Amino acid sequence: MKICGVYKIQSIIKPKCIYIGSTKNINKRWKNHAYLLRVGRHSNSKLQQHYNKYGSDDLKYSLLCECGEDDRCAMEQFFIDALDPWFNISTKTIGIGFTDETRQKMSQSAKGRVPWNKGKTGCYSKEILEIMKNARIDYFKTDKGKELSLKIAESNRTRIESIETRQKKSNSHKGLKHSQESIDKIVKYHKGKKRTGDALKNIQEGIKKRDLKKKSEKLFIQDN
Repeated sequence: MKICGVYKIQSIIKPKCIYIGSTKNINKRWKNHAYLLRVGRHSNSKLQQHYNKYGSDDLKYSLLCECGEDDRCAMEQFFIDALDPWFNISTKTIGIGFTDETRQKMSQSAKGRVPWNKGKTGCYSKEILEIMKNARIDYFKTDKGKELSLKIAESNRTRIESIETRQKKSNSHKGLKHSQESIDKIVKYHKGKKRTGDALKNIQEGIKKRDLKKKSEKLFIQDN
């Protein structure tokens, strides 16, 4: 059975020494790595030197995630950025660095395509989910991440939703309650913080908008 995805080769003696790769056929690629290392002809000099010193038993092969072939390079680049693998000669995946025109073509061809992991659960282990979470947090601390965050916030502020969409969102949240853990986190976050005049003004405007929204929703329900 062919498995397409991203994999990791890790030293047992030196756990920080890892290699990240991706392939359309995981088992075939692993066998190829093992063969080239055994005969001393592996293209990765770091990995070959480590193998020559510590032997095959020191290298552990593991699957990081399965993914569709179209997402393979992007997922590999994600894990390279997140894990900073020592064995990798290059920090850029082959296929990354597309021109704007190529990206546009890829975007057009992907429209309407069902994502490989849609409806699936348990695609990623807890370890991988934690890595992805930390990488996302670290990204939004960078200048590019902060710029993107501002763009998203501005887009959300200026976005106008139909009353029907708002009603659907409202219905989807009915009956949901915060867990005690979430409540404790919210209280802890806001504890000791003083609201500025602008903040209070924004809260008041938000309350007014909420009241207008509720009135609009009631009118919409009555009309239907």
